[in-house]
Amino acid sequence: FFGKEIISVAYQRGMFTMKNTAMTAQVMAGYCVGLYCVGGFNFLQRYFYAKHNFRTPFYASIVLGVIDIFLSYLLIRTPLGVIGISLANSISFTVGFFILLYETWRSLGNIYGKKILLTLVKVTVSMVPLIIFFVVFKRITGPFWMEGSSFKNFGLLAIGGIAAVLITLAMYAIMRIEILSSILKWRKK
Repeated sequence: FFGKEIISVAYQRGMFTMKNTAMTAQVMAGYCVGLYCVGGFNFLQRYFYAKHNFRTPFYASIVLGVIDIFLSYLLIRTPLGVIGISLANSISFTVGFFILLYETWRSLGNIYGKKILLTLVKVTVSMVPLIIFFVVFKRITGPFWMEGSSFKNFGLLAIGGIAAVLITLAMYAIMRIEILSSILKWRKK
């Protein structure tokens, strides 16, 4: 939602133009598609390492690498261009994540699938007000990213970011998502 805004505040000055910001934001969006799977892949890799199983993540990484190279080569030659590289990376990490997830399920047996699914649904529902906030915030502030890097734009981005965190925490509390209560209990110790 704030790709252009973040990139413009960080980079848009001098020879880094509005056009560069727009292109970089599209590439970043391609990477964001697979962000959860990249995190999940890395988390599950560490699970296997902790179990002294180095082969499973190694083979999953080989599959991931082959898919990434193949899709990068294929997609860069499409109208997507460099955006195809980021999408290829997201797709390959998604495949790698599901390989490791399947192997985790096989090694653990019952991994509380219903509880995990319920939490996933709660998290998804809790994001609805956040999406509404992003849409309203962008309408109110307009395309401020076009001005490039400035203190005003940094301030707008910071306000939006802080509000997004507060909305997320509030929705996690309302939806009684377990991770928030765990963090609060840990903080009290």
